[in-house]
Order: sequence, then structure tokens, then C-alpha cells
Amino acid sequence: MKVGEQAMYLAQLKGVDKQSARKRLIAQFEKFEIDGWWNRKVEELSKGMQQKIQFIVTIIHQPKLLIFDEPFSGFDPINVNLLKTEILDLQQKGATIISQPTIWPLLKNYVTISP
Repeated sequence: MKVGEQAMYLAQLKGVDKQSARKRLIAQFEKFEIDGWWNRKVEELSKGMQQKIQFIVTIIHQPKLLIFDEPFSGFDPINVNLLKTEILDLQQKGATIISQPTIWPLLKNYVTISP
């Protein structure tokens, strides 16, 4: 199965209509600079690429609650900043973010932390 097909399937499973799913996914793929991977086979993805796709598919239906376990693990500093920006954007749009304390230092200047 191709990456874009699988992402579309998962978005639709989460209740996103086909047209919205495609529009949102293309925007996220471009934002994460992986738009060239849309028609590649899933088996060809590196671990980092898999993590990016998993993150995109996790947020594509704009959930109100997100629970992360080591969301930045394995990412280089550029991708950590990209993920951090996305997490903060979700929080600003009203999503509740729950995570282990190890990411709090990266977010402490931007969000309210309740131990």
C-alpha cells in the first residue's frame, strides 16, 4: 500500500470525509516536507519518516485530547522544533495535551503545566 493511500484510509476511519482528508493530509505532508513520499510504498519508509506519518495521522482528525509518550524520541533538532510547533498549535486550538514530564522543558514557556 502507498503512504498516501494508507493515510487517507486512516483519516477516513477517524471520521474525516475524503475531500477534507486529502486536503489536510497534503497540507501536513508539505509542512513536514514529506510530500514526495505520498506515492511511495509504506515499506520504504525510514523510522523517522514512519514517525512523521504516524504523527500526522494521529492529528489529522483534530482530536481534543492527545496523549504522547516520548513524541520527540528519535527526531533531529529541526524535526523536534517542527513537532513542538504542531503540538503547541493544537494546544492553542483547544486540544488537551498529556505527556510524560520529559517533554515539559521543551514546552514550558508556551503551555500551562499541571503536574
